[in-house]
Amino acid sequence: MEDSDGISLFAGLHSDTFPRCIRCSMRKIVLNEIQIFTTLLFMDKLSVTIIVQNEEDKITECLESVDWADEIIVVDGGSTDGTVAICESYSCRIFQNPWPGYALQKQFALDRAVHPWVLSLDADERISTPLKAEILSILRNPPADVDGYRIPRLSMFLNRPIRHGGWYPGYQLRLFRKGKTHVHVRRVHEGFIVDGRCSTLNAHILHFTHDSIESSLRRMNTYSTLEALDRFDRHPNRRIRWYHILIHPLSAFVRQYIAKRGFLDGIHGWLLATITAIVKFALYSKIWERQRLSAPASESPVEDLHRRAG
Repeated sequence: MEDSDGISLFAGLHSDTFPRCIRCSMRKIVLNEIQIFTTLLFMDKLSVTIIVQNEEDKITECLESVDWADEIIVVDGGSTDGTVAICESYSCRIFQNPWPGYALQKQFALDRAVHPWVLSLDADERISTPLKAEILSILRNPPADVDGYRIPRLSMFLNRPIRHGGWYPGYQLRLFRKGKTHVHVRRVHEGFIVDGRCSTLNAHILHFTHDSIESSLRRMNTYSTLEALDRFDRHPNRRIRWYHILIHPLSAFVRQYIAKRGFLDGIHGWLLATITAIVKFALYSKIWERQRLSAPASESPVEDLHRRAG
């Protein structure tokens, strides 16, 4: 390999100053570094998007797991703790956007990504080392016919990984081409829609959720309220009866704990199945409450007696 003057780039390595074995080793190192530089120069770029609000306890580990990305975009919904300061120390592109809901906030973040590929993460998620390697492999040589990737997610409940009860692999569509993707707008359980073919990765996202029973019940209360509003908006005429409030929690427990073998996760599986049943109870109770509040006001007992007497 020669430059324009015909002088070997490795002339120094041909000198008798160095033993032959050292010259060979140095030549391999130089060639390897050139190969790495060329690969990085021409591989597709990646933007990571994260929406946050008061996540100072978890955001550091999340950012460290993606510090190899070409760009990290953080959209803050109005944190009052040290979240933003931590993100600034990692040289993230930070945007402030008053909380509009999960879906709209993720769309806001997606719109600000500048690179062709986007990886969407939550603050309580981490990219595992094997997943990093898998993503980098795709960026080096992205298949022309694939526009998105579903990634398995391993969730933690009270610091234990949960592999049964329907929790794993829990595929999440999180890696995709920006120009082919938009967010499915709903109050909760929002997701991404890719206009194209999607494939599946092998390595998983680590999900550090449900640190305590208290946080699980608090999250349950929030999510069940949002899902109840979504369901009522979609099916305002679908009436909830007393037996729905009874049967759905029981069936949810049986399905998760027995049919999906949640019992293999021990006491953690039992607690999760119980919390799921509580979520279903709260969900259908809240839909019933919403229907009752939105129904036309009925006659009071006194008005009914007057009408009958008349």
